[in-house]
Amino acid sequence: MSEPSPLNRSFHDMRGLITGREALRKYPSPAFFMRPSASQSLDEVRAVLIRNADEAERLVGMLRSWTRFEKKAPIMQTANKLHDFRVSLQIHSGEAGRPYLWEE
Repeated sequence: MSEPSPLNRSFHDMRGLITGREALRKYPSPAFFMRPSASQSLDEVRAVLIRNADEAERLVGMLRSWTRFEKKAPIMQTANKLHDFRVSLQIHSGEAGRPYLWEE
């Protein structure tokens, strides 16, 4: 099975929601990150997870580079966004008897 078409799906743009069709008109080469669907094969769902994890890994380097900012506000905003992202995953991490607990 091939990847589903992004044309009629909604995506988060910098200014709000945009359809895939609108994105293709607006941008020369958009990269669509779609959710997996139950109709996809196990290997296709794995490929979606790998692609999304690779993108998250790329973003970590970019976020770390923001420590060079000379103002505290953008660094705090970025740290809080990353914190909220981690909390939203609802994944418990740490070690046996020593969980990592993230503030709400």
